[in-house]
Amino acid sequence: MSKHEYIQKLKNQLDEWDYEIDRLEARAKDVQQSVNEKVKTSVAELKEKSEELKVRFREVEHHTEEAAADVKDALEMAWNSLKMGVLAVRSEFEDDEKK
Repeated sequence: MSKHEYIQKLKNQLDEWDYEIDRLEARAKDVQQSVNEKVKTSVAELKEKSEELKVRFREVEHHTEEAAADVKDALEMAWNSLKMGVLAVRSEFEDDEKK
């Protein structure tokens, strides 16, 4: 997979997660206050991680293939952190809805 294809794949997934973060934020308004505050904090952290990833994408786009490979590990760590955060917040809602 070329650098361009890899970046495009990650950008598409990031767009989906940004959409999911926005949905989670909207749903936070409908849940109990204690869960709402926790979710708001989590959503704010997810938005920060999303912005960090966007910065890293721009860095990778401007590097050569070889230099991009060096940055790839850091990008994937940030990527996994955002992914786990989205899943954790989604799980909070599912747990709250079961109560």
